[in-house]
Amino acid sequence: MSNLKTLDSVTGKHDSYAWVSTFNELFDSKYTTLHQLAGWFDIEDSEIWEKYVLDIVQEYVKEGHHVFEAGFDGSDRAIQHLRHAVVNANNNNFFVGTIPDALSVIESGQYDVTISHSVFQYMSKQNALLAVDEMLRITKPGGVVIIGDICDEAYKEDTESAMKQHWGEDYQSKLPGYLYLSKSFWKCYEDRCDVLVRNSSVEEYWRRESRYITYLRKRIQV
Repeated sequence: MSNLKTLDSVTGKHDSYAWVSTFNELFDSKYTTLHQLAGWFDIEDSEIWEKYVLDIVQEYVKEGHHVFEAGFDGSDRAIQHLRHAVVNANNNNFFVGTIPDALSVIESGQYDVTISHSVFQYMSKQNALLAVDEMLRITKPGGVVIIGDICDEAYKEDTESAMKQHWGEDYQSKLPGYLYLSKSFWKCYEDRCDVLVRNSSVEEYWRRESRYITYLRKRIQV
């Protein structure tokens, strides 16, 4: 694909700066692969991660598309890493800001695909709504907004238990709890988008039942 631009998301004022600090600390840890440095250290096999990413974008991201990623993760260290790790990367394509506020500087209708993956759980519901509106605004008519790894409200109890095991005693003490959204939540966008909600088909991804992906295809106004 060409012209990938990514925003490293601090995700607004939902006490998420604690998460930012945690993600930055991972860069001083034993983890070396990019997905583990971004907090996915429970996925040891990078092939599983690659399958998961490909499953999310599927046929939506094509050669020559202009793609904007809103929220690589909450770490400026991640963006520094990307600037050195991505071959032939244009450093101007990576910048740090806050969702939804930083999206306001992006011109409307610029991107074929706008993606935010594993970010919404760190946001307030109000900021999540504002972020979706901004992502739709910067996406071309006929283009697609992809929001991946959304925590399903129906699995809140299971996810909370897993996150306490995953992050230890810091979760909900130093680190704020997650945002959960039901699959029916996305019906509010049906007046302006074709909406598809589904779970990942990658069986090796252990969160595939409790988290889901939403696709919002922005309708062409005639």
